[in-house]
Amino acid sequence: MCESAAMAQTVSILLNAAYAARLQQIISDRNRPLKHVQRAQVVLFSNERLPVLEVARRAGVSRPAVWRWQQRFAEEGIDGLLRDKTRKPGTPPIAKAVVERIVALTCTEPPGAVTLWTGRAMAKAVGVSLKSVPSSHECLPIVLLEALSYGLPVVASDIPAHREIGLDETHYFPLGDVRELAARLQLFERMRWPVVMRDSTRKWVAERYDWRSAVKQTIGVYRRAARGGEVKFRNHRTPAE
Repeated sequence: MCESAAMAQTVSILLNAAYAARLQQIISDRNRPLKHVQRAQVVLFSNERLPVLEVARRAGVSRPAVWRWQQRFAEEGIDGLLRDKTRKPGTPPIAKAVVERIVALTCTEPPGAVTLWTGRAMAKAVGVSLKSVPSSHECLPIVLLEALSYGLPVVASDIPAHREIGLDETHYFPLGDVRELAARLQLFERMRWPVVMRDSTRKWVAERYDWRSAVKQTIGVYRRAARGGEVKFRNHRTPAE
């Protein structure tokens, strides 16, 4: 059950047992993105009649985020917590074909006598600005994960690799949108980032991006690939044979 007034700040959350159980399942699911876990925590903590500041501190989000997800839950229920609304685009993202070309070029030999691609050479070859190159084809964002592993607040562009981490929308800004980046930095500068919030973030990263687990999975991929290659080699026959 949920009661809602016109403004997000006046939403009153009243949960029945079924809603509370489902939200707890979301929080306990280790495969859930962090943003889903935080939104579920916002609703559960709000159900305890805690002040907004305390709900924000425990869930590891800003006060505006608490008001936003209280309102979304009031309007759309749990399903609304698990879905992001479409946002007005800022600077148009780099076309997929251009990104694919950049990635493909990184696997080729650069022109001239040099042995490695430079950012400037890559930008010239593809026809984009230099600053676009390093921000448009991240794979696993190691720097972002390292910052989160220390429990630090982060702000990241909304490229797919960053979004796959699953942070709350307040952590992202449209790629290339300087004003939105400045707004996010100012928001986090005003936010308190207590020890409880840091510990929660560190725990979340440790559970989902443990290096030992990543190494095992990588070795498994190589072993499967090697076995597949052996089978193809054994099945190959030359015309003479």
